[in-house]
Amino acid sequence: MAALFAAVPLIASSLTTAATSAGAFAAANAGTIGTALSLAGTAAGVAGSVAAGNAAKAEGKFAAAQMEREAADARAASQREAYMERERGEMVQSRIRAVAADSGAGSINPTVLDLMGDAEQRNSYNVAAINYGGKQKQASYLDNAAASKMKGKNARRSSLFDAATTAAGGTYKAFYG
Repeated sequence: MAALFAAVPLIASSLTTAATSAGAFAAANAGTIGTALSLAGTAAGVAGSVAAGNAAKAEGKFAAAQMEREAADARAASQREAYMERERGEMVQSRIRAVAADSGAGSINPTVLDLMGDAEQRNSYNVAAINYGGKQKQASYLDNAAASKMKGKNARRSSLFDAATTAAGGTYKAFYG
């Protein structure tokens, strides 16, 4: 046990020497270590800015693709609706002819011709309005898709400027202070 107690001052002296040496190394190289850490932080900031810009651009493209699908769906839905309206118009025309024939008036009677003309005109207007509405919805979706793409591109461009600013500022601070 006495040998153990005799070794304690020697161990303490060795630890003190090691700590002093480590401290001296850190003090002698503090500028280099600080510069390296500063540059590493700058690199991380630059990478983060670029990654954020890339993500924003990808998000804009994804949203635009969804809007373009919605545009196609809106146009197709209006075309189906217009087709159904044309079918209803043909049924109305058929009904007018059937009632006219049943009444004995015939299809060349001026009143029957007026009714058929009015029904055709109303049906044509309804079909045109449905088609116009579908085209307007489609155009609106496509405009929003283009805006989404532009927003993503602008965010990407902005992130590159942020990255350049971060790189320049971090490099200046690392070397000048």
